[in-house]
Amino acid sequence: MGDEGRGYFTAVLLDTLRKSRVDNITYENLLKALPLISSQSPHCYGRNKSRILFDSRLDVQTRVFIPVVCDLEDDSWILQLQAGDESGVTEDSVWDLHETATEDSVPRARVVADFPDIGTTLLSLGNRQDEMWLDKLARGAPRHTKIRVYARHLHAGQDTVLRVWCPVQSLRDLLRPHNAASNTINELDFYSRTAKPEVVFRLRNPIAETYGISELKYRKPASREEIETVLFAAAKWRWHLERTNRYPQNRSPQIDPMTMMRIATRVRGKREYLDKPVTMPAQRGMIEFVARGNDLYGVELISRSKLPLYIRMFYFDATDFSIGDMFGQTVANGAEDATIPVGGKIVIGDGRDGGSPLKFGVSPESRAELGYLKVFWSTIPLEVSDMAQKSPSKCALGL
Repeated sequence: MGDEGRGYFTAVLLDTLRKSRVDNITYENLLKALPLISSQSPHCYGRNKSRILFDSRLDVQTRVFIPVVCDLEDDSWILQLQAGDESGVTEDSVWDLHETATEDSVPRARVVADFPDIGTTLLSLGNRQDEMWLDKLARGAPRHTKIRVYARHLHAGQDTVLRVWCPVQSLRDLLRPHNAASNTINELDFYSRTAKPEVVFRLRNPIAETYGISELKYRKPASREEIETVLFAAAKWRWHLERTNRYPQNRSPQIDPMTMMRIATRVRGKREYLDKPVTMPAQRGMIEFVARGNDLYGVELISRSKLPLYIRMFYFDATDFSIGDMFGQTVANGAEDATIPVGGKIVIGDGRDGGSPLKFGVSPESRAELGYLKVFWSTIPLEVSDMAQKSPSKCALGL
């Protein structure tokens, strides 16, 4: 559809690019910054959607903006974050509000999340100065229209607390854990090598301990900043891996247990699909296999839901606390296409709509490695782009 030979989407896209600059906004944030078009719902696909437009650097770190709808009711602002419990938003998490979704956007207000609903979360303003900023935006907008700003996550809420144990008094003093409970089960150990001022981390995980791989392969200097980089990454890793649906009415099974299968092999650089996929045997949800460089895998998901489902899948690496975005890298402005239709199924990694096949490997210095594949599903689009994270050994201090 168009107007005088110009497409509506083309017009709003060019207008948004002029306001944002192509070197100042990511593909994903561009989609979110576009005004809603009732007749169209543009989509952005791919795992590189967090890259800045026309920037070939893959290591540029960006954070996702989430739209916030602001409505003035009885002289009080009602702020609704367009993400909720299904996206991992936690109560009392702290967010910065921005006027635009560009990388050079300056934070204008700081807000705290209330208890999250399924797909949205109410935000509380911190002070009168923040309200005055919204009042100013409202004066410049048409009457009776809701204001839209953008939020970036700053700090998580208390739900993501990680229990740690340290046997060295000097390290305990360094991190000042004076209010830590002494009768809880710890999830992460860290201790110091006395011959060298560095810290070793150990994951308190029964599977990792059974296979003798609970000690992380990298170490950190014995400084508060370096240690906290790992602890914050571990807290986020553990929280997203273990969190479940907190709403009782939605706890009935909507997807059959996932089935992992070998679906293809790589021969002389070319992908050759098997005539019949080979199902990987699982015991209590765990699959033990030898990771060969030429083997390619897929994951089958079968829906029981009476509604279409939106799917995201992540890989939680227990060797370094990284979280890899494996499937579902779609952003839409407007209605987003569902991943699985009612009663349907999908094979993640089938080379078609399920994306490229999955490949697994073990680093040369390791005899075994542990990782988790976790599927997040919802009857509404999932806002989980900020879940992925690099290994803290590759992150900047204080992340």
